[in-house]
Amino acid sequence: METGFSSWSDPVNHGQDDQETWVNCNIPFVRDLVRIHNLNSPQNSFLIATWYELLDHGTDQGGGELNHYGLVQAWFSTCVNLAPKLAYDDFRAKVSLYYW
Repeated sequence: METGFSSWSDPVNHGQDDQETWVNCNIPFVRDLVRIHNLNSPQNSFLIATWYELLDHGTDQGGGELNHYGLVQAWFSTCVNLAPKLAYDDFRAKVSLYYW
């Protein structure tokens, strides 16, 4: 299972704060869906539910919505520079609560 929320601001004007809100509201829901599915269908259980992309594909290069699903910003214009987005720590905390 794969999920995610882009922080790309054009044309829908979503930002990092929206991505953080999405993580806090939906990752627990996804966790519960995976747990219920695995209890009801152990022969077809999910081994893992993942985030679509952990790293942006060039935060400084625009490129549309798909380049901004990462939980870590990446600037490639001069050298590789990485910085966690607002949702990064929240995502780590929510994922640590998954039932394995």
